[in-house]
Amino acid sequence: MSDAVRGDLDRLETLWNTARTRFGGEAPWLFGAYSLADVFFAPVAARIAGYDLPVSPPARAYVDAHMAEPNFRTWRAEALKVSYDPEPYAIDLPSGPWPAPR
Repeated sequence: MSDAVRGDLDRLETLWNTARTRFGGEAPWLFGAYSLADVFFAPVAARIAGYDLPVSPPARAYVDAHMAEPNFRTWRAEALKVSYDPEPYAIDLPSGPWPAPR
C-alpha cells in the first residue's frame, strides 16, 4: 500500500470517528440513523472491503455495516448485472472474492 493510500485511509478514519463520536452514538452509522453521508461513503467502504485494506476496528465495523445493509446489497447486486468490456477502472492489485457481511 502506498503512503498516499495510507494517508487517505487515515483521513477517512478521522472523519468517520469524529462523526460517529459526536453524532452516531451506538448506531453503526455516522450520524445515528442511516443518512446521505453513509450513502456517500458506501463506494469507499466497498473499496476498503473489496481490497481488504487495513483499517482500525471502528472503521472495519463501519465498513461491515455497509456490507450487511440491505439497500447496499441490492445496489451491489444490481451493479453486477452490468458488465464492462474491458473494465475501465481495473487496477493491478491483489483481490479475492467479494466479502460477505461479517
